[in-house]
Amino acid sequence: MNDDNDKNIVTSVIAMAHALNLKVIAEGVETQEQYDLLKDMKCDSIQGYILSKPVDADSATKLFDQRFKFNSQHISHDH
Repeated sequence: MNDDNDKNIVTSVIAMAHALNLKVIAEGVETQEQYDLLKDMKCDSIQGYILSKPVDADSATKLFDQRFKFNSQHISHDH
């Protein structure tokens, strides 16, 4: 995001989507700066090179399984 107009547009789109009870996924996130800005703007999810280069379906499944297993180990369940 290069200038204040870009940031204002993104902030407005995220706010409008949230007002409509929609989740927002930012595509094409490539840098830590972009990630940090989107996190501060309360974007729900991201995808892009910052997370992974494009991969084939089998590799994507393995990547998902690895991340899910890791994240599920850190979820606490209060029963």
